[in-house]
Amino acid sequence: MIVNKSFMMVKTISYADKDFLNTKIKDLEQLKQYKFNRILIPNFSYGVFENVLNIHMEYIKGSQISKEMKNNYKDMVYEDMVCSENPISSRSYWRENFIVPHADARPWKNYNGKIYFIDLEDIGFCSVEERKEKFKKDWLDKR
Repeated sequence: MIVNKSFMMVKTISYADKDFLNTKIKDLEQLKQYKFNRILIPNFSYGVFENVLNIHMEYIKGSQISKEMKNNYKDMVYEDMVCSENPISSRSYWRENFIVPHADARPWKNYNGKIYFIDLEDIGFCSVEERKEKFKKDWLDKR
């Protein structure tokens, strides 16, 4: 009998600039402290060896937000991530970086419409004004 089963994704990123790597590490540490209301961050951990960052992230079984679905999630992404008071947030808003969990993948019984943001290395400091401009360009103007 299986009691628990999980899938992990591993993203490996090599950096030429040690200062940029250190900034990414600080961003990931901060990310653990913040919430984005209806937008969830998958469980993750990371490791560093020399100039290489490995992010181990929970695999979210679901669908990327398609062009047809994007209007259903526009307000949620704008309100909870773009306008977030957190000092860090996404620095781009491509639909493909958001996952809607499949019904059979939801570990809770009453799914409440939350989605996941999965591009963790894109998280960093960005002013709300910069986020609004990126949202307009990435989410509203594109595809």
